[in-house]
Amino acid sequence: MRYPIGQLGTKEEFDKFWYDARGFGVKTDYGYHEGCDFNLKSGGDSDLGQLLYAVGDGKIVYYHDNSHPTTGFGRHMVLECQTPVGTRWYHYAHCQEITAGVKEVKRGDVIGKLGKTGTQYAHLHFAVFRVDPKTLRNGIDTIAKTITELNSWWEDPFVTLNMDEKPKDLPEWFKTLLQERGLSLDREGEFRAFWEKAVKYDDEVKSLLGQIQSLSDSLGDRAKEVSLLAEQNEKLRNERDQAIEDFNQERDKFNRADWQAKQQEIKIRFLEEEIEKINAELTKANKRIEELKNSQYNQLR
Repeated sequence: MRYPIGQLGTKEEFDKFWYDARGFGVKTDYGYHEGCDFNLKSGGDSDLGQLLYAVGDGKIVYYHDNSHPTTGFGRHMVLECQTPVGTRWYHYAHCQEITAGVKEVKRGDVIGKLGKTGTQYAHLHFAVFRVDPKTLRNGIDTIAKTITELNSWWEDPFVTLNMDEKPKDLPEWFKTLLQERGLSLDREGEFRAFWEKAVKYDDEVKSLLGQIQSLSDSLGDRAKEVSLLAEQNEKLRNERDQAIEDFNQERDKFNRADWQAKQQEIKIRFLEEEIEKINAELTKANKRIEELKNSQYNQLR
């Protein structure tokens, strides 16, 4: 296979002048990125109008030229090719121009121009369908909403682009795995079913891990709340203990003052009694004085 951009279409040329701005499987706001976004390293819209090439011998089987040039994938087309690992459908999106109509092409033929239709910046969204896109829910406009859909319906474009013309022999560990599971690459349906179960299991594990993380975060928040409440409780307990101590001190002062007041009351009563006694003695003394005065007065007279 050759690369869909660049005059030579080689990996070396791509690595020198181009880069993947948004890779396969990147999480998006709608699900997962189904392909790669190819841009020139010169930046901006410097790649606008660059020629697009057929990655292999095949035919243009699907295209949207003017149906939605300002939304979604803009102007886009699908090239169907036979590869050493089976049929693949190559998706060229956001094109400035496309080769419309069902058309036979050869590897390296110009089939369009890189553009920015349906997107803000010029780039080539290049994806590889593992299944005929016409069978998917929205045809060639289908996007990957789940990781299962991504791995079932698409594959990493670089796997295809860097694929040798002749497939390499399978590694021994993979052959052993297939044998242990009673699987064969010749029976694609069985292998896909096994793979989808594995992907589903992986999704469930990731989901459970996400739930565990969420619960862990929630427990962490609760622990912080409990710690804060414990601090507030400790502060209130200290304030209560201080209030009790202040109360006891004031009560002791009151008791001492009350005792002193009672002692003063007793002393006052005692003094009042003494005053009454003295007043009685004074009364007697005054009476005696009067009697003596009267006696002397009578004698003088």
